[in-house]
Amino acid sequence: MDTIYGAYLSPFVRKVVLTMEYKGVPFKMINAAPGMFPEGYEIKHPLKKIPTFQDEQVCIPDSSVICQYLDDKYPEMKVIPIEPVLKSKVLWLEEFSDSKLAETCGGALFFQRFMKPLFGKESDEVMVEKNLNGPMKDALRYLDGVCAERSSAFIVGDGVSLADFSIVSHFINAKYVGYEPDANEFPSFCVYLKDMYNEANFAKRIAAEEKFAPKPKG
Repeated sequence: MDTIYGAYLSPFVRKVVLTMEYKGVPFKMINAAPGMFPEGYEIKHPLKKIPTFQDEQVCIPDSSVICQYLDDKYPEMKVIPIEPVLKSKVLWLEEFSDSKLAETCGGALFFQRFMKPLFGKESDEVMVEKNLNGPMKDALRYLDGVCAERSSAFIVGDGVSLADFSIVSHFINAKYVGYEPDANEFPSFCVYLKDMYNEANFAKRIAAEEKFAPKPKG
């Protein structure tokens, strides 16, 4: 059986999990995270990050590479379009998620409000607010513009793609720690986000995480 090394609350791991669930591929999860890596994990992922994927043929680090491999191995339900224009848009939005959203939703928000308290440290709310009023709004303005031009419920084309799995995974984590975009300020993106939360793949994944996901305070 295919194996994922990681933790469900990582947006990068969730992206891979969503891809596998969408394709109907069974897998097992082996818990791996900073401070909790299995013995010898550095051989599988020399940067000691998550996720890592392993099947009977290969052991692959990095969520983007993993999802490309899965699309090649299980081609029946593509998450990366074949058509060049759509493909380029999906891959760019995935990269935007892996870089900009990893900073705004991840390091400067989820890490502060969930990971630090998990290890007995206080969240730096000054840093959080600076992020939410600066870089986060910059990212949302861009995404709002992209969503204003979409032709379906999805951000690229007429079906769910790796772009959706990447973007929404970060905002699921943001929601877990009490942040949701302002619908008055970013109306197109908020409608898109609502559509995705109700989409079958995301609804199933959010329900599966309910038992262990952090609950926003207040």
